[in-house]
Amino acid sequence: SETMVNLIITLAHYSILILTLAVVLAILGFPLSVIVSVIALFLIILAIALQQSLASLAATINFSLFKPFAVGHLLETCGVMGFVKEVQLFSTVLVGNDYKTYILPNAKIQSQGLTNYSVLGKIRMDMTFGISYESDVRVAKDALLKILAEDKRVLPDPPAEVFVKTLGDSSIDLEIRPFIHVDDYFRFQLEIPEKVKAEFDAAGIIIPFPQTDVHFYPAAAKQAQEKTTAM
Repeated sequence: SETMVNLIITLAHYSILILTLAVVLAILGFPLSVIVSVIALFLIILAIALQQSLASLAATINFSLFKPFAVGHLLETCGVMGFVKEVQLFSTVLVGNDYKTYILPNAKIQSQGLTNYSVLGKIRMDMTFGISYESDVRVAKDALLKILAEDKRVLPDPPAEVFVKTLGDSSIDLEIRPFIHVDDYFRFQLEIPEKVKAEFDAAGIIIPFPQTDVHFYPAAAKQAQEKTTAM
């Protein structure tokens, strides 16, 4: 791979530098013990100066050997999510849905871990939509299943699911769980809410907003007012 080629070139570059240093010292007449000591000191200084880079280099070697991801894979790591554009010698380049480019040190990726959404080629989309308690749950579920059945991006296997997730304070929360290709992840996530709104409107399903019930007791309020006046 290109990463391994760059790694070999870099290692060869530093090896040539060290070999050149040893040859120069030998030509100048320094004894072998001195040459070894100088090279060892040089390597120690280089290791200290490039500590973070060496950690990322080691991570790059691990990535090349074990291949936890590849160019084009959708990753979530270090607090960002995007498609792998390039695996460099010390870092990995991700491109997000907003076309921002993230350059992440490979050592940081290795230490924090990653989620690879592309290994299986498909991903389950979990999306929640709330309906009012006055709305018919069966009608709402049928509306959501209709949307998923008509969307060609939804894979037939495993079949999409719709179920009641929670009974919230102001809404009945329904969750859809369709499987789609990884490449459709961002567009599907953006487009489905608008389709749900249109289908719910057509079916007479109400999407609620947060509500708070306030109970007013006139007798208690009058007593409190009388106590305040008396004071």
